[in-house]
Amino acid sequence: MTLNGKERIRSVVMNRLMVGDLTAAAAAERLGRSVRQARRILAASKKEGAAALAHRNRGRPPTPALDPAIRRRAEERARTTGAGLNDTHLAEVLADEEGSVLSRATARRIRVAAGRPGGRAPAGAARPPTVGAARASPRQACCCRWTAATARGWRTGGRG
Repeated sequence: MTLNGKERIRSVVMNRLMVGDLTAAAAAERLGRSVRQARRILAASKKEGAAALAHRNRGRPPTPALDPAIRRRAEERARTTGAGLNDTHLAEVLADEEGSVLSRATARRIRVAAGRPGGRAPAGAARPPTVGAARASPRQACCCRWTAATARGWRTGGRG
């Protein structure tokens, strides 16, 4: 079994712990784990060797992974009859017609993978000009009210 960098560091720390160069607390600190976890890893590495240091799910597909057949059908739908649909509508159509319950985010990933980008305009994109006269900013309006109030003596209690 080939170990990645993180697992190699774990192996070195565990070997030093077995030899007695490190305490369980020092090993736990170097691994970023608790003392209990360091002892658990040590026991597993004594029992199974380097294989105990690798993650058990390595090489396996993720549990929530979408079935490849469903993905292919959804990509085909996104390219053909669902080409004009937004992500939510595409997910709903797939659920109704195919029986595939997909989230909106999954439908979006499938749509993009199908070569049909879309969605919002990029941040900072130019907006069309607004129609009509420019209005005064709220700060200007506030200053005007403040000036009118002080001129009538409202702010000074009627003395000004």
